[in-house]
Amino acid sequence: MFPVFSYSQVYVSDDASLNISTKSELFFEDNFINDGVINNQGDIYVFGDIENTGQYQSGGKLYLVGYNQTVSMNADTVNELFIQGSGNKYLISDIYIATDLSLDDGIIIPTSQAKVIIMNDGTTSIGSDFSYVLGNLYMQGTGTKYFPIGTATTFLPVELHNITGDSLTIGMKSHDFYSAPIPGKGTRLLSQTNYWSQDILRGSLEYAQITLPTYLVGNTGFYTEDSIVVAMSNNVLGPYRSQGKDESITSVIPYEYVSSIDIDTANRIFYTLAMFYDVNWNLFYVPNALSHNATDIDDQRVKIYGNLFQEKGFSFTVKNQWGNVVYKTSSLIEMETNGWDGYNYKTGEREIIGQYIYILQAFTKHNEPYTKAGSIWIID
Repeated sequence: MFPVFSYSQVYVSDDASLNISTKSELFFEDNFINDGVINNQGDIYVFGDIENTGQYQSGGKLYLVGYNQTVSMNADTVNELFIQGSGNKYLISDIYIATDLSLDDGIIIPTSQAKVIIMNDGTTSIGSDFSYVLGNLYMQGTGTKYFPIGTATTFLPVELHNITGDSLTIGMKSHDFYSAPIPGKGTRLLSQTNYWSQDILRGSLEYAQITLPTYLVGNTGFYTEDSIVVAMSNNVLGPYRSQGKDESITSVIPYEYVSSIDIDTANRIFYTLAMFYDVNWNLFYVPNALSHNATDIDDQRVKIYGNLFQEKGFSFTVKNQWGNVVYKTSSLIEMETNGWDGYNYKTGEREIIGQYIYILQAFTKHNEPYTKAGSIWIID
């Protein structure tokens, strides 16, 4: 088949159809307007704008090869979409991509009412500083999904791993910080430049791990990449808490990267990079005795010192010499502020003089599990 060129605007009326067979190539040097039905099994190259108010049915390829194009696809499905020709591709209606989004040269910019949605079996190319999605990019399904996204100035791709959920369509978008974010548990310094947001368009997300690029941290005052973790928050400015670092994850992000380890990642909204809180075990202390008659109120109870642990996953249990539980709490705040004063948490009565065994289970502020058993003496 010979390629077909059109050097003027192409219009398909509402009572007409255009069938493009396999191995056919059509080049449209001007705008392409469709009010009818297009069945594309070949290759279409468009240099101008696309306005599709009819039906676009595709088992073929669509190439956007113009500079600064406006594209309206009427929420139809494109089998393979190629971004070429540089400039910006302004998307003003939803577009579904069945097989592949190939980002060669040009920026896709969805308007506030438009969405780029990669279908269940679809994939994207890696993207680059010259070609990515500036806005939300949505992916259907579970497993591992790569998002070649960026801000107006920077390519900032994201990858989600081990996604589980039901009927999922999940989106990711990268942003510039315009105010300084606030550190939270397990973090002591945050990226001041960029963050990422997550949007569940449809379905429910049960679990995922997120991978972020770390090559930009040279502008954030971070000291070493060994100390970088993923941090998350439900508010754009934080506080951002550490999600740790899973070094077993392999990502296709074309830069240095860091992956989270915390299951809570699946249910958060905003993510950024952080230096993890440097746990100082020299500050950790659990007293081994308490006395009701002590003159210092802190000696009348057993508390946990050191500010080393997260609230999540915390438990502190005390058993008597017969193995019966006399005190139990899952509140880290309780143990750091009030502690155990020797009273039975069920009966409200004071325990007798003697030795008791405690079991502490927790996660450190950079998400390492910790367990310790020790003794407590009531000496009055």
